Amino acid sequence: MTLHALAPNLWHAQHQFSVFGIQASSRMTVVRFANGQLWLHSPIRLTPELQAAVSNLGEVAWLVAPSKMHHLFVGDWQRAFPQAKLYGPRGLARKRPDLTTLQPLPEQALPEWADELLQLPIRGIPAMGESVWLHRASETLILTDLCMWIMGDVPASSRAYASLMGVRKAPNVSRLVRFVTRDKPAARDSIRQMLQWPISRVILGHNTVLEQDAKATLLQALNWFER
Repeated sequence: MTLHALAPNLWHAQHQFSVFGIQASSRMTVVRFANGQLWLHSPIRLTPELQAAVSNLGEVAWLVAPSKMHHLFVGDWQRAFPQAKLYGPRGLARKRPDLTTLQPLPEQALPEWADELLQLPIRGIPAMGESVWLHRASETLILTDLCMWIMGDVPASSRAYASLMGVRKAPNVSRLVRFVTRDKPAARDSIRQMLQWPISRVILGHNTVLEQDAKATLLQALNWFER
C-alpha cells in the first residue's frame, strides 16, 4: 500500500483484500490543498507506513467515506488523525453508529473545498449514496463504484467476479449497481451534470485509473443510464 503520485497534489494508494474468496482491491485518493491541508477519499486499511507517508504530505484535515459501501477503515484513520473532520453519505450513521464524529456530506463542496474540488451526489441509487468529485487543477474525476473496470493480470477469482459483473472487458456500470438503481432518470440527470465537467482523468474505486481518452471512455461506460 504505497502512495503513488498521479498529478501535482494528487496521490492514490491501493489496498488488496479478499472477500468471500474473491481477491479485490480498493483505492484511496489523497488531495493536497493549496494551504497544505489533506483531503482523503475512501481511506483504505491503515498501516504505520501509509500513515507516515500521508503525514509527510501535509495535515490530514478531512476524511471522506464516499458511499455507504466504502467506510470500513475511516474509524481507524479518525483515531490516528483526531483533528480531521469526518464526512459520509446521509444514512451511513445508522450503519456505523461507532463513527460518533461523522457529519453528512453536503449537496455541494464545502466552502473550504470549493476552490480545489467540485462535488456532486449521484441520485437514484440510495443503497450506494455515492458522491463524485472533480479535482479542478488536474481535471481528475474521483469515483467509487459508479463505474468499474477490473482489467489486467488479476487472480482467477477476480477475473470471474469481474466477468459476472460485466466489468472485465471494458469500463462499465456493474450488474450490482444496475440492480440497486431505484430511480434511473434521477441517476441519469446526475450523471449528465457530472459529464459537463472538464474531465481528463478518471480515478475508479477499484483496480483502474483511466488516463487515455478518459472522458470518452467514461461516456461509453455509463451509457446504460441512457437506455
